[in-house]
Order: sequence, then structure tokens, then C-alpha cells
Amino acid sequence: MSLQLNKVAGESLLYDGTEEDFYKTYAIALENGDTIYFSPMDVIEFEDFEKKDTQNITNLLLEKTPTVKRFAPKPDFIYYKNQQGIIPYVKENEKYLAVISLGETQPARYRVYVEAVFSKTNFTESQ
Repeated sequence: MSLQLNKVAGESLLYDGTEEDFYKTYAIALENGDTIYFSPMDVIEFEDFEKKDTQNITNLLLEKTPTVKRFAPKPDFIYYKNQQGIIPYVKENEKYLAVISLGETQPARYRVYVEAVFSKTNFTESQ
């Protein structure tokens, strides 16, 4: 079985402010009426997602999310950043995969960006 990703939402800035309000629950409202909820504490760092990825989804996410780049200064040292230099994370549920960059961008200034949201479709390849 393979996984197909269809982009259902693009880039948007969800938060730009102080640390005081940064650790709240955010909502990504999709055009189909679904909403994805997450907090900075319940997302998976992109590197960690890649380590547990058994279906090669990470490479597919990178192809479909050009705002996130992979850096490998050494073969055993790989990291990811978005265009603003913020660390990307993944929020996954049964239907969706969201790529979200978040963190401190300047001293005492925090941002949360939605890079992209994808709907997941499982399909069986014919033999």
C-alpha cells in the first residue's frame, strides 16, 4: 500500500508574538470544513518524523513543500529549516499531514507558520 498526499492548504502565518501566548492551541481551518488542532508541544520535529518514516513520506513532503529545505553538512548530521530559518514540524492525524514551522525568530518573538497541509489517501498499487 502507498500513500498519496494532496495539498489542501498552503502557507499562512498563524502567530507572531511573545512567548506568553505562544504555547496555546492553534486551529487550521480547511476549506472543506475540517479543522486541525495542534499546540507547539504536540508536533513532531521534521528530523524525528523522518526517523520513524517507513513509507518515504519525508521526501514526498519535501517535494511538495518547497518552503522547507533539508541541510546535510555531514552525512550523519541532517536538519531542516524553512525560508525564515525556523524549524519545521509535522502534525499528523488520521486524515491529514500538516507541515508547521514554529519557534523563536528573534529574542522574545515567536512565530507559527503553516507551510502546507495535505490530505492522506491510501491506495493499493496493482500488481
